[in-house]
Amino acid sequence: MKSQHPNASDARGSGKLARDDRPSKSQLKRDMTALQKLGVQLLELPAAQLQQLALPENLRDAIELAKKITSHEGRRRQLQLIGKLMRSFDTEPIAMTLAQLEGQHRALALRHHAIEHWRDQMLARDGASAELYARHPQIETGVREQLERLIIQARAEQSSRRPPRAAREMFRLLRDIIDPGLKST
Repeated sequence: MKSQHPNASDARGSGKLARDDRPSKSQLKRDMTALQKLGVQLLELPAAQLQQLALPENLRDAIELAKKITSHEGRRRQLQLIGKLMRSFDTEPIAMTLAQLEGQHRALALRHHAIEHWRDQMLARDGASAELYARHPQIETGVREQLERLIIQARAEQSSRRPPRAAREMFRLLRDIIDPGLKST
């Protein structure tokens, strides 16, 4: 009689082998791809934010090296190495931190867009400054006068196609009025 595999009876009875407890080859590839994508996000971080993360030294070195590689194929291989290194520890805290940083970045961008919207509205139509003053009654008279001068200068720059120096100054002034905490971020 032929020798049977220890789990052969299980295989006939349930239709599954004991090795089904392991992830499939496709799942392993999906997991590796996800780790590589996380590695790409780490590559895009500025050095200061990267230093704040609790990363193993070998992973930090691999990321720094990947930032220096210009060859497409070399960079691809380095990203694979980063993914492989990330398999050896729990990446959930890193993913959560990156998601938090992305949320902060989006919130900051929305705040900037709101200020840009006010600036563009004030340059496009005359009544927009009155709306701003109604929403922000704390704006002092001197600041209002400065803002009105900048509107006139920015419109003149637009019509003569000069660089938007006054429009940039308007943005900074509006930022200080609308969202004073934005300057420090």
